[in-house]
Amino acid sequence: MRKFVEYVFLTFGASIVAMGLETMLAPNGLLDGGVTALSIMANALWGIPIYFVFLGLNIPILSRCVYHIQPRLP
Repeated sequence: MRKFVEYVFLTFGASIVAMGLETMLAPNGLLDGGVTALSIMANALWGIPIYFVFLGLNIPILSRCVYHIQPRLP
């Protein structure tokens, strides 16, 4: 049950961040940092959807982290 509550809070927090990105940052031309900023810039320059660039840049980062951390996982 505790894990379920953690996942609910994680999903809720991610939804708030996504809503803030789509309603405040991107429409006003504000940049955050890192992959988010690159996603907003690609959207402004070339019209590529923010989520597409965000996923495209985060998946290789995630896979590299999993590759390096995996031997230490229980």
